[in-house]
Amino acid sequence: MSDTPQDPHAEAAADAAGPDARTDTERIEAHIEETRQDLAETVDALGAKLDVRSRARDRWRETVGVADDGHTRPSATIRAALAGVVAVAAATAAVLVWRRGR
Repeated sequence: MSDTPQDPHAEAAADAAGPDARTDTERIEAHIEETRQDLAETVDALGAKLDVRSRARDRWRETVGVADDGHTRPSATIRAALAGVVAVAAATAAVLVWRRGR
C-alpha cells in the first residue's frame, strides 16, 4: 500500500477538519498496524502447532536428550529405565546361577 490517500481530496478534507482528524487517522493506522502484527503472530503460532513433524522431532530430542552439538546423550528418564533393565537382568542371572548351584 502507498502512503498517498486513494482519494486526492481526503488529505485536504483532513487538513480542513483540523488536528483532531489527523490524530484520529494516525490512531486508526497505528491500530491497523498493531492488528496486523497480532495476526502475523497468531498465524505463526498456528503454523508451528500444525507442523507435526517438527513437534515430533523436538519431542524426540527432548526425550532422548540430544544436545545442542548434535550428540545423543540419554536423559534422566532413559538412564533410569536402562538402570531398571540392567537390575532385572542381573537379578535374573543371579537366580539362574543360584538354582544351578543347588
